[in-house]
Amino acid sequence: MYAKLMLLIIVVICASCGQNKLREIAFARKKMSKKLFVCLLLFVVVFCVCTGCGQQVTQISGTVTVDGIPAENLKVLFQAVSDATTVPPPAFGITDKSGKYQLILASNKRSGVIPGEYAVFINWEDPNPAKDDNTNHAAPYKIPSNALRGELRYNVKVGKPQTADFHLVNILDVP
Repeated sequence: MYAKLMLLIIVVICASCGQNKLREIAFARKKMSKKLFVCLLLFVVVFCVCTGCGQQVTQISGTVTVDGIPAENLKVLFQAVSDATTVPPPAFGITDKSGKYQLILASNKRSGVIPGEYAVFINWEDPNPAKDDNTNHAAPYKIPSNALRGELRYNVKVGKPQTADFHLVNILDVP
């Protein structure tokens, strides 16, 4: 708006004064404005494509318990179940001391999940992995094999935030 007003003022001054140099400046400014507009439009399109601004995201949080006890340091991974050529990125979260987690997209760390059908993998995430030796810390919980293999399913719907609680129970695991 401001640029158009300035351009109009310059054109009026040029017309009244009859000075060709001022007209050239005004028309150069108009061409520059078009170039600037095209550049800004291109930037917005590229930004939207790179960040996925057109994707609808649903907030997902929940609690994970193992045999009725809130489980800390469990990685909850939502992996899309799809035959489509474009598959939504996975989302993950880590449980806190009370077993609560909130999912974020793995691709851009944005909070939430793209709606669709997901396989859910739950595994223990060592909070202090050994960096200098090959020591593996034992998980403080026995995670049922169906959670480790991604046999749990969750359907993320478009709209309001959703709660996805997983109450894992250790029964006889048959391989």
